[in-house]
Amino acid sequence: KFSFSNGLRYKTNQYMLGSLETKGEYKPNFLDYQAYLRWAPAKDWAFDAIVYINRNNYNFKPSDRETRFGTMEDVKSFKVYFDGKEEDQFQTLFGTVRAARMLGKGAISLTTSLFSNREKETYDIQGQYWLNETNGDEQLGVGSYMEHARNFLYSSVQSMKLAYDLKLGTHQMHAGIGWKHEKVRENSNEWEYRDSSGYSVPHTGNDLQVIYNMRATNSINANQLEFYAQDTWRKESSIGILSVNYGLRLSYWSWNKEWLISPRASIGFVPAANDNFTFRLAMGLYNQRPFYKELRDTITIAGNTTVQLNQNIKSQRSFQVVAGMEYKFKIAERPFKFTTEAYYKAQWKLNPYNVDNLKIVYYGNNCATGYVVGTDFKLYGEFVPGTDSWISFGLMKASMSLNGHKIPQPTDQRYNINLFFTDYFPNTTRWKMNLKATFADGLPFGPPHTGLERNAFRAPAYKRFDLGMNYRLIDNEDHHLRRCKYLRNVWLGLDCFNIFGLDNVSSYYWITDISNHQYAVPNYLTGRMINARVLVEL
Repeated sequence: KFSFSNGLRYKTNQYMLGSLETKGEYKPNFLDYQAYLRWAPAKDWAFDAIVYINRNNYNFKPSDRETRFGTMEDVKSFKVYFDGKEEDQFQTLFGTVRAARMLGKGAISLTTSLFSNREKETYDIQGQYWLNETNGDEQLGVGSYMEHARNFLYSSVQSMKLAYDLKLGTHQMHAGIGWKHEKVRENSNEWEYRDSSGYSVPHTGNDLQVIYNMRATNSINANQLEFYAQDTWRKESSIGILSVNYGLRLSYWSWNKEWLISPRASIGFVPAANDNFTFRLAMGLYNQRPFYKELRDTITIAGNTTVQLNQNIKSQRSFQVVAGMEYKFKIAERPFKFTTEAYYKAQWKLNPYNVDNLKIVYYGNNCATGYVVGTDFKLYGEFVPGTDSWISFGLMKASMSLNGHKIPQPTDQRYNINLFFTDYFPNTTRWKMNLKATFADGLPFGPPHTGLERNAFRAPAYKRFDLGMNYRLIDNEDHHLRRCKYLRNVWLGLDCFNIFGLDNVSSYYWITDISNHQYAVPNYLTGRMINARVLVEL
């Protein structure tokens, strides 16, 4: 027996990027292909294969930008005219083949895979800017800057895994052994020059200096071995249903000669007195092994930054505990589900990172400890008969200790509220409306190339409301009344994203004047957008 499915997708978000404050020629395009094959030559044999090919191009030629920011009493205007362009390309190839055979109450499988990735980031962009007070004639800053990059990265990961599954009574056991080979090559060169009022920044009076430069030429060639085993035990009794899962993972990485052990366990219980409740508890010791970009350790000498790979770096480690509860109930014969979770994560050997615009730059050292604590609540159900809606609320604190400073982690989003509501128009099921709302705390930030200790600021809260309208053009839900046996539903949709046009900050661009005063100019996400769509259900 042979089965095969595949898909090809092409898309461009040129329209979406065109709504940003930075105007210019946006020419992004994304192409990917996916395929799944399965062949079962006999009852106890099966072969599976997955292929994924992806190519993303991002070409951008900026022209100008104007941003207004500040308070009602102190509004500032930032105006830039650009020259130059950016050309980026990202290519990904993934393939895996799996052979499996049934052996009595068990099964054995062999899986091989290959992952390959190429990244190219190149740009030369020059900008002339003005920073003014809009309520007066004061000019806060005027100057120009130029950003240059020629960054190339190639990575590949080959892997092989042998696994065995066995069902023995009330136990479901799973074990395996795996091998990975990693190869990465990087050749990067980037710098940024700034001129304020005719002076190079930083200004020494003698030399012409760039504000930032970095060069990296590195490669790695490493192997990883791992063994894992787990067991799931399920027991039904007069007091309820108990499910226990426990396991162990052991691994070795040749790059830093590091052995890791990771035990973990979870318990689930459904009481017989009220099977609408489900209680869960999970805990474990987890290790996050670094990949290439987490190995990069920057060294700055006389203003010149080079990147070396830290061969003494260790995996980031954490001990995690999660306790949760789920309750199913009905209101007016409509189903609802309420879930809640509380979690705590103790972290050590952390490898901190900075977020510069949308780029993540790691310290390349295990120089911090930290913790994450929080709780989540979610109510899901049919607030309107026949439609699913939900509301969620979360609280979290993520803190770290770095170089003697207690600071928030880059992911420290202290609260978030999300709402999704769906409703039909009165007396008809052809018209459907949905509302999605998000309100979340802003993330901490600080000046670039200065370290997390300078993250003394926090971005404004994220606020967004999306409204969607849908019309069912063809309704063939009842198969006895279908006029076309292959067509079930056709929906026409119109969405308005960010309907109130709220300005949400994605990052900041920092301006430095000749007096070395810095101004954080916000980079806003997309504003109000209209989207039309057609959904065909077969």
